[in-house]
Amino acid sequence: ATKNNVLNPSSLVVPTISAQSPSTLDVCVGEPISLFVTANGNGNGDLNYQWQKGGVDITGETTENLNVAISVASDAGVYQCVITDDDGSTTSASTTVSVNSLPTVNITGDLIICEGQTTTLTATGALNYDWGSGFTNQASFDVAPSVSSTFTVIGEDSAGCTASASVLVEVSPTPNASVTSN
Repeated sequence: ATKNNVLNPSSLVVPTISAQSPSTLDVCVGEPISLFVTANGNGNGDLNYQWQKGGVDITGETTENLNVAISVASDAGVYQCVITDDDGSTTSASTTVSVNSLPTVNITGDLIICEGQTTTLTATGALNYDWGSGFTNQASFDVAPSVSSTFTVIGEDSAGCTASASVLVEVSPTPNASVTSN
């Protein structure tokens, strides 16, 4: 009698995913992007990973983690991972990555003052500002430096992205006036 070895497709067990990145990830330009997938095979062969962006394989991204150290705007997109073993493959749910731009923060005000004077510095370009004691919605900050000093503000936009700006306020000495008679 001869024995027929027939592969039964119903006995194939493709990898299963037990954990993965959330469906959305928002980062600010310059922040890292970290995506992951945890998969289990049935023991038939090693698990192979291939990350995709927009359905296209990303060269060299063949582990369970996808890490971008410093994000740029073009990193935004829809990511997923295809996990394969000897029995077949499965694809992770997609993660939509948004890369938010940073606010453009500027400071205006009188940048040259006389000794003893106060100037109001006003920041623009963000939603909240930190002049050194925490974020508030106060864009203006009064300063009365006794010597020329640099002031820095951090601006935060609605996405939570931050950028800073600095200005030098120069302090001119009060001139000494003297009156002499002829």
